[in-house]
Amino acid sequence: MSSDGRNSRGEIDLDSNGFVDRSKRYKLLSGEGSLLLRNWKGQKFSDASSPRWDAEKAVAEGSGFKILLQGQGSKEGLVKVLEANASGVINGASKWQAESKAIKGGLESIFGDVNQDGYTGADPRRDADGDGLLDGGQSKAYKLRTESKPITLKSKEGDPLSSESSKRWDAVQAVVVDNGFQVLLQKGKRSKTAFQLLDVNSDGVITGKTSWLPAVEALLAGWDSRFRKSILAKDSSGGGITAASVEDDAPVGQLIYTASAEDASDVTFTLESLSELPLAGLSIDAASGEVRLDPAALVPLPDSIGFAVVATDLAGNSNRLDVQVSLSKTIVDPGEASTESEGGVSALSVEDTVPDDGVVGVGVEEPTESEGSTSDDPDDGDSVTDGS
Repeated sequence: MSSDGRNSRGEIDLDSNGFVDRSKRYKLLSGEGSLLLRNWKGQKFSDASSPRWDAEKAVAEGSGFKILLQGQGSKEGLVKVLEANASGVINGASKWQAESKAIKGGLESIFGDVNQDGYTGADPRRDADGDGLLDGGQSKAYKLRTESKPITLKSKEGDPLSSESSKRWDAVQAVVVDNGFQVLLQKGKRSKTAFQLLDVNSDGVITGKTSWLPAVEALLAGWDSRFRKSILAKDSSGGGITAASVEDDAPVGQLIYTASAEDASDVTFTLESLSELPLAGLSIDAASGEVRLDPAALVPLPDSIGFAVVATDLAGNSNRLDVQVSLSKTIVDPGEASTESEGGVSALSVEDTVPDDGVVGVGVEEPTESEGSTSDDPDDGDSVTDGS
């Protein structure tokens, strides 16, 4: 490669992002020539390939390449790394994750200063994700961010606590309160996620703690409202409550109903059963009120399904709405691509009993995009199987 970014064929990369300039498709630049980025089916990619991502940078590593995808639209703020072999064929991929988390995991050691903050890696003086914990050095000690100097989180005995202190939990957020700090701990994954709140004095020493609570109970426990987003982001449980994920997976099941409230920012949605009927296959997004049904959990599929939506505000006030949704199932021939508009479960009609004060409003949203269809996007799992 010459000093002006040209390879032996005269192809150029003036912005040093690893791709040939002025190419309609992504071409990986190497000293000997260029390679079209493609999946194992031979599909090639460009800036117009998907509204969900753009290829930001490519670097040579070993005998192949690594490619950084920046999320767009619904994946704004997320990143993903593709691996390609020496022929430019995608043969591996990471999951989507928050850029700040990826940087903590070493993303910038591969692609340089991704967030353009002047540092390669986590700035030891910064709290890029705004969680109240300094980004750097968490394996040695959690540092609580203040307007002056950071405070080390310590046990009651005065020992520094870090991400290595326990294999069971991690500190995920800290907030400043009148007498010091409160720190949110999280343990477990998926349906077994639980949270604990620590009281910490101004010197960083733990003075008290709550019991471990599942996400639903933590949201309704009267904890500081600043923890709400962290609890929702970390929880991905099913059967009663779900949370929008910043990771790779779409919500499980098909959208059949959406509840709403006058001030949704201060309301948490949960599901309850009607007359002790089971909630099998049902889940609700605690923040958006979207109710989804996983048809695989209900065989045979009933003609209708009932449940109650409960909206609870930060003061603990709640309203309940009883809902009955009539269902329809369309059969799609084997081998045909199934989308939510072509097959699966849809809501035919909705009956609900609105409380007198009208706190909880309701609506039915028709799904607009397949959540189970196949795709040739390189950020989908079935397109990055080993093609080397």
